[in-house]
Amino acid sequence: MTGVHRLQLAERLCLYGIGAILLVLLFRLRDSFSLDESGMIYVLSLPAKGAFEEYTRNLPMLSLYEAFMWIWLRLVGTTEAMARLPSIVFFLATLVTVYRIARSRLERKQALLTCLIATATPQIQVFATTARPYMMTILFCALSMQQFTKWQEKSGVKNLVNAGAWLAVSIFTKIFAATQLAMIAPLVWFMGKREDRFKNMMAVMILPAIAVAVQLPLVIHFQKHAHMHMFTRAPAGLDHFRHLVLEPIFTVEVWGAIAALLILRLLNRQRDRFKNWKFFWALGFMALTTPVFIGLATWATGTFLLSEKYAVAAYLPAILLAGFLAATATQLKFAFPFICLHLGFVGALSAASLPAEKENWRRAFQIARNMQSERAPTLLLHTGFFESQFKDFEGSGFLLSPALVYNVPGPILAVPAYPMDEMIPWIEKNIRPLVNATGTKPILFISKRPMSQKKALLIAEMLGWGITGIEFDQTQVWWIFPLPLI
Repeated sequence: MTGVHRLQLAERLCLYGIGAILLVLLFRLRDSFSLDESGMIYVLSLPAKGAFEEYTRNLPMLSLYEAFMWIWLRLVGTTEAMARLPSIVFFLATLVTVYRIARSRLERKQALLTCLIATATPQIQVFATTARPYMMTILFCALSMQQFTKWQEKSGVKNLVNAGAWLAVSIFTKIFAATQLAMIAPLVWFMGKREDRFKNMMAVMILPAIAVAVQLPLVIHFQKHAHMHMFTRAPAGLDHFRHLVLEPIFTVEVWGAIAALLILRLLNRQRDRFKNWKFFWALGFMALTTPVFIGLATWATGTFLLSEKYAVAAYLPAILLAGFLAATATQLKFAFPFICLHLGFVGALSAASLPAEKENWRRAFQIARNMQSERAPTLLLHTGFFESQFKDFEGSGFLLSPALVYNVPGPILAVPAYPMDEMIPWIEKNIRPLVNATGTKPILFISKRPMSQKKALLIAEMLGWGITGIEFDQTQVWWIFPLPLI
């Protein structure tokens, strides 16, 4: 009897690949915080009232993730690894859920292969190693998808109610999960019995609709009062639409599985034994719905800062779709070990290269702390948001959050990415008084964006000072110093 449960070579290869990638991801937990992470951690380090006011003034609405993290950070502290640890736990729970969904339709080795695909997907790796709500959102979406899968297999309104409940929880975590409702609702309408269509639709829609209705006033308030995510009324362009639809959703793994399927068709003339084509087409519809919806909305409204992160609900069906496609390809015995080894290697390499997704603020601010004896003011260039509206955020702790989280000695000033003609009066108003107050002390200028070189050179030119700098990862440090008197 024990031999029945013994892992086969293919299954062991999947587990080895997952383990190798997870090991690399665990090391990535100690990477420097990104701007978004440091902003969240700074806000959540405030008392409850202050955190709520900061979120409603400058940031998206509070969510279940932020509420959880407000408690978590007080229990474990704000180090990089501990702040990101919940995301890894949510990721592992998501893998278990993905396995159960795939296992309901596929063999054990193919379900494990689907989990390997999920682990090797670059954007999922970013979510799993980032102190942001996306991984928790995907977990709740996965639990909702699991209930939808049970309904598709067995029917029953109870499963649809459960699917709607988990989706509502996901929407309260990140409102962009609402696009999963656009995925499921049409499928529930067409895939169920005709006489049960209305009842099924109400069962799956009512709780997520309530969640959206509760969030909507906060979204409207946010759009009116916070300019970081705002409507520019300028079309974003079809290139942005292409980026949303093709790059993050249909990943290399999906296209690789399709290629393997075509090879199978060429090399194997036997009839396909795959029995889940109805659910396969449902996954294909779901994988496309979210990026198409977000891409069209971005293109039509010009909403600023809609990115692949906000297509969070579409990653799960895309991963399952890749798993189902790979399952058909692995009917060839030689294909399964090849795909496992390929995904394990590529996934581990992707996880190891994640620093490209981060900003190395920690190292930059270590330099700032080392310069504390010089009493040099630290100027932090704020990047990543709609900077033409920067004046509405001057003085906000969120803009200075990387320096505050890493305990940089003050005074600290956030430098906007204004056009050059607007920067000159800003320098006269803000930099010169700071220089006059501190005498001829040098200035340390820290930035993420390469374009900041022009800003640093302009500051040096306006002051008549010298300048030198270094660059590492995506961060630059400029040392602006008074020239010696001749």
